[in-house]
Amino acid sequence: MLRRQAAHNLDARLGAVGVHGQPPALMLTFEGIASSLLLAEGLWAGLERSVPGELVVGVPARDVVIVTGSQSPPGLAKVRRAVDRVFFAGDRHLLSQKLLVRRRGIWEPFAASPARAPQAAY
Repeated sequence: MLRRQAAHNLDARLGAVGVHGQPPALMLTFEGIASSLLLAEGLWAGLERSVPGELVVGVPARDVVIVTGSQSPPGLAKVRRAVDRVFFAGDRHLLSQKLLVRRRGIWEPFAASPARAPQAAY
């Protein structure tokens, strides 16, 4: 019951979410607790249409969420740089340097496919 009420309270406040920037990467703000938005199911359904591929997020600190698509190399690079900058600056509320991808409604660690090795010319 508590979980349902918490989800309801979060959903009721989604009007306060700020979406900043333009593709290939967007930044979300939410009253200093943007990381809690990972639990807001309705928010992500709308954002899925805004990015190429699957949703990928960086959540380096409690108040920082950066969004891109799995099929956007420039967006992925921008998110990684932003995450690195937050960790380098040493924010008080650091969370994770890892990126997450949303698959089938679940967040999981994102592992970009490795770049192909150049083919040898004979």
